[in-house]
Amino acid sequence: MSARSLLSLATVVALASACGGDFDPASRIVSFRTVAMRATRVVPSDTCDAGLVAVADARPDRPPKLGKTNCDVSGSYAHPGDEVQLELLWHDPNPSAMRSWMWTTCLLPKSSSVFGCFQKLGEDFARLPPEQRVKLFDATRQRKGEAARAFETNDLVQPEPDGTKRDTRTLFRVQVPPDALVPLAGAPPQARAGATMGIVFLACPGNLVVNFEALSARNALPFKCLDPNTDEELGTDKFTIGIKRLFLREKDENQDPGILGVTWDGKAWPEDEVKEVVPSCDPGEARFDRCGDAEKHGVSVNLAPGFDQVGVDENGQEFHEQVVVQYYATEGLFEFDVKRAEVPGTKFAGRRTKTGDQTMWIVVRDSRGGVRWVERKFRVK
Repeated sequence: MSARSLLSLATVVALASACGGDFDPASRIVSFRTVAMRATRVVPSDTCDAGLVAVADARPDRPPKLGKTNCDVSGSYAHPGDEVQLELLWHDPNPSAMRSWMWTTCLLPKSSSVFGCFQKLGEDFARLPPEQRVKLFDATRQRKGEAARAFETNDLVQPEPDGTKRDTRTLFRVQVPPDALVPLAGAPPQARAGATMGIVFLACPGNLVVNFEALSARNALPFKCLDPNTDEELGTDKFTIGIKRLFLREKDENQDPGILGVTWDGKAWPEDEVKEVVPSCDPGEARFDRCGDAEKHGVSVNLAPGFDQVGVDENGQEFHEQVVVQYYATEGLFEFDVKRAEVPGTKFAGRRTKTGDQTMWIVVRDSRGGVRWVERKFRVK
């Protein structure tokens, strides 16, 4: 395996964000945070078969063309040789802050955790001769200033002639090696069912320093996140690290949950409509059940039929997807911020804390790695 395919790192540098209160609910996003990552297979076709296109908000949820691009086929189940596009959902209340981004991949790790992925990288790194290890550092790219902003607003597409971009999502791509499943040839179905490619993602509110030598230590992280002003190392509570697992299959596919729309108090909530919220909970309140008779609103999401897929995979294992709906907002309180897809609705109330425009995200996840989300705006009076 080449050094470049072993470790495809991209680092974008750009400043710290404010910290949220210790007792803020998990659904309230008050500091720099990544919320979800969606994987989509890049299909080499100029057109998309209608059967491969899911529906979101009553319109085809098909990304703008990036040359020959994907047809919205979930990448949570990927095949050898596939190119997979990753889309990040993140928020920073301080848009001018510096942020560092890094991702790396590991193939067929023994453990699906972040440390398991880094351990596999360490094993592969140790097998390389010194001259190839240097190439790992050469493969690391740092981008600052305008280049950092380009990553955050989708540098996979070219701007329009007037300089604007229609697609401003944060995207990057990884490649599944064509021989990814060769080591498992002849292995029992149970072993092949656990075949994954891990994508570790890190978001640092400062500067990233990468040290591949640290991979040799057990449960060690091969990087440091440094304060942009003092160069002091930040604790793990100051940055975000997670892993997206791609299940490797010869032919199996997964379909991301389809979102047909959002409702507010039982009525359709279109994407371009900003809801007005009268704040009625106490400013420092962190529990919905303490808001008394305050003004409360019902929020829910309509899912496309068949969101919980059932079947038998290529390894002969039966599956029945479990699907959950997660609610996030920059301000306010949810009665429940995680619901089962069968009963997806929750209630929402504003707080007398801060007024103005706010954002709500609804994320739908299935148990096989599929994910989709929608965003809505509301205004606190």
